[in-house]
Parts: sequence; C-alpha cells; structure tokens
Amino acid sequence: MVINVREEYTFLRFSHMQVTKQSLSHKDGHTYDIMVCQDMSNKGREVTVYFNVDIPTQSLKDALSN
Repeated sequence: MVINVREEYTFLRFSHMQVTKQSLSHKDGHTYDIMVCQDMSNKGREVTVYFNVDIPTQSLKDALSN
C-alpha cells in the first residue's frame, strides 16, 4: 500500500526497475496500480509490480467531490 504515487516511483528507482507499461486494476474493492518493468539489476528481466493505491485514489475522490 502506498500513501502517494511518488512512493511507487521511489521504490522502483531504488529497486533498479524501469517502467515499460502501467495500468490500473480494480479487484475485491481495492484499486491497484500495475507496473510492468525491466529489472535493470537482472539483465532487464521483465517484472510486474502491483501497488495498492486505495489511499491516493480516495484522496483524489474526496478532493474532486468538494
């Protein structure tokens, strides 16, 4: 779970991941940011990383409803 989207990119940068594709998914009442990445520390191997973005999604909904 992340507090804001910046945390996702900070995690990926420190993990030597380079984002090649991003999508949003909803499952079981939760929202997930799905990042397909190349693991630059492992010969560019493709890795899919899932982030629960419930908090930033709710914050955006709250801001837009006011």
